Amino acid sequence: MRISRDAWVLIVVIVAAVIFLSLIGFAPEKESRVPTTYNPGRCGVKAFYTLVGDRLGYNVDRLFDPYTNLPREAAMLIVAAPLPTSPIEPEESVALDAWIRAGGTAVFVSDSLRGVPARFRATRRLGKGFVYAFDSLDAISNAGMRDYRSAIRMVDIISEHVSPSAVAERPNSKNLILFDEYHHGLGRSRKQALIAHLPRQVKIGALVVVAGIAVLCYGRGRRFGAVRNLPSWQTRRAGFEFVESVARLYERAGATELAADILAGSLLQELCARLGLAPDSAPADIVRRLESVGRIETAARLDRLLASAQAGQKIAKSELVHIARQIREIESEMGLNPS
Repeated sequence: MRISRDAWVLIVVIVAAVIFLSLIGFAPEKESRVPTTYNPGRCGVKAFYTLVGDRLGYNVDRLFDPYTNLPREAAMLIVAAPLPTSPIEPEESVALDAWIRAGGTAVFVSDSLRGVPARFRATRRLGKGFVYAFDSLDAISNAGMRDYRSAIRMVDIISEHVSPSAVAERPNSKNLILFDEYHHGLGRSRKQALIAHLPRQVKIGALVVVAGIAVLCYGRGRRFGAVRNLPSWQTRRAGFEFVESVARLYERAGATELAADILAGSLLQELCARLGLAPDSAPADIVRRLESVGRIETAARLDRLLASAQAGQKIAKSELVHIARQIREIESEMGLNPS
């Protein structure tokens, strides 16, 4: 059978998906070492972000802009290990310095303070604000948070400079704690930042769903294969039409007698309906009714046919076909199954 173009498209999509999943499905996923609030791995700070915002009730958010665009309501900025690929630019350092001197609090956490500008590498008061520097990421990393004592110092600093949202004196007071994501290379959009740190299994699942939707949309209203004509309900096929193939099947199963009984029983029911007899009438009553309405020859043929079908002997395939033909002739004579 010729395969249609649409079917080939479906086959190619399925094969490509299987190959893709087989190539990446067994490769170990590399753990992200970027200390972002989206990363649930050892180096991420998602646990600390959740602790401060959800458990302690502070107003927390992520910063996706350079320090030159710090929001007015920000009270504290937490910077976790800026990446070398997204360094803090000199103009940002100047803007951050001015923000701290105006009363802001900046907390830098990085192993050996890598990526932190020199002016922010020491804990000190700066104008009206404060700078805190931690030379180990364990203070807020997910791995370090396994020991709750690692976060006590950070929580104390937060409580000293920022009020929780629920106890803020004024709705517009500066109580926003920002976690720097801009210098983790996530400054373009929040959606891209979230997608970048989704587990690989979630990404693969989403890809499979998208591929499935695409196939469904492409195949909507299409038939994948040759079109076949449906049989008309108005066409009533003769009972003997497929009897030879059925006879072969029953012969192999050793049940040709059963097939003969089925054919004879079907004929008797049709004759009862035509002659106005009860459906369970005896064959002898049917023969007599045929004789009474002038169907002498048909009655004799039916009597011989029933005797042959109910002889109790093993019936060969050829004999079963002969019985079927005799039934067909009786049906034709009585007008039971016109074709």
